[in-house]
Amino acid sequence: MNDITKAGLLFNAANIPCSLFMRLCDEHDPNEIFSGSGLLEELGMTEAQASRLTDFIAKDGWLEREMEITRKLGARFITAKDLDYPVKLFDLKRPPVGLYVKGKISLSFPSVALVGTRTPSQYGQDTASQLAKALAKSGGITVSGGAQGIDSAAHRGSLSEDGITIAVFGTSIDRVYPAENKDLFARIAERGTVVSEYPIGSAGEGWHFPERNRLIAGLASRVVIAEAGEKSGAMITARYAQELGRELW
Repeated sequence: MNDITKAGLLFNAANIPCSLFMRLCDEHDPNEIFSGSGLLEELGMTEAQASRLTDFIAKDGWLEREMEITRKLGARFITAKDLDYPVKLFDLKRPPVGLYVKGKISLSFPSVALVGTRTPSQYGQDTASQLAKALAKSGGITVSGGAQGIDSAAHRGSLSEDGITIAVFGTSIDRVYPAENKDLFARIAERGTVVSEYPIGSAGEGWHFPERNRLIAGLASRVVIAEAGEKSGAMITARYAQELGRELW
């Protein structure tokens, strides 16, 4: 494990802005964060941010355990300094420091986000499936959030045509949520990719899912809302798409 990956894991877990991680890597030796110097203040961290990072550094063996579990899951952690980090995420106001990725498909490939309500009508569910199938037949990649309803219909529609699909989790990659999608997620990891910014063992906190939605919009070249309520999470994804200048259907 190189020093940039170590720093990335710690900054990510402590929820430190990506801009400060990039500054660390560009202007300093990342290993300096373990020295106990005034580097954190020099980087511009707030007292709360520095405290969170220091707490993770003090957790004996945390880094090694995190990497070992990630490896056993057949996954990897990529940082914003790695070549396979999707540059489209730098369009976000808050790009992630890093991502846990399980699968063989590059997150940098052009893709279409297809999302919607967890409680769709049959029409909405069929529409999502048919759109994903058409996208798969044309060689396109479908991105969605792995949730019940429209998201699951989109993933399954793509897979039914041997397409490639990416699931962005609101939990860590070792958590199956919802539980009934266990087999679906295994198929996605085999055929496409599952991705999360959350450290191993992270449950599905309510605020994770709106955060997750910004990644869905960020990864995609365009965003399609198949069916959603006015105050649903899918509409949050739509707003992110508009802010990013992504094409919105």
